[in-house]
Amino acid sequence: MEDTQALRVLRTHAKSFSWGGFFLPRPQLLQAAQLYQFCRICDDLADEASDPVLGLRALEQVDQALADPQPGDPDFVSEFIAMAQACGLDLRFAHDLLRGLRQDLQGLHIETLDDLRRYCYRVAGTVGGMMSPILGVTEPQALPFAVDLGLAMQITNICRDVAEDADKGRVYLPTELLTAHQIRRE
Repeated sequence: MEDTQALRVLRTHAKSFSWGGFFLPRPQLLQAAQLYQFCRICDDLADEASDPVLGLRALEQVDQALADPQPGDPDFVSEFIAMAQACGLDLRFAHDLLRGLRQDLQGLHIETLDDLRRYCYRVAGTVGGMMSPILGVTEPQALPFAVDLGLAMQITNICRDVAEDADKGRVYLPTELLTAHQIRRE
């Protein structure tokens, strides 16, 4: 069975997701791996940027390539667009994902639970929305549940990683919640 770059990225960076791939037919596994690769690379553009301005610029270039594909766009973007077209994936979700990643670089400050929900939708609910067509889900009423699953997974990660995120200067817990429990952001 042919190994692809996307599968290698999935196996290297997402071992638990990779194991889940055993339950998918090969075409769906490849599409899920391409989605993961796209998300991983975009996340790395934000997280590993030596300067927030450079990270923002890189994410804007990806956003532009999604909106108006051109020869010479990065391969991972072109491959993602081709996969999205093949399975009917709505690129609106990818644009929203990039908006969430840019928030991290712009000094994210979450004031309310609504702010938290909005951020979690952007960085994880969007992934649920993008996985739906890959998994062959066609019922429109299922989409909000897929998005909510992504939200729940992100909120779980936030709760798990409070200390790690704080070490990076990031606080994802809403200020209104911290205040209500007399916890200082610091």
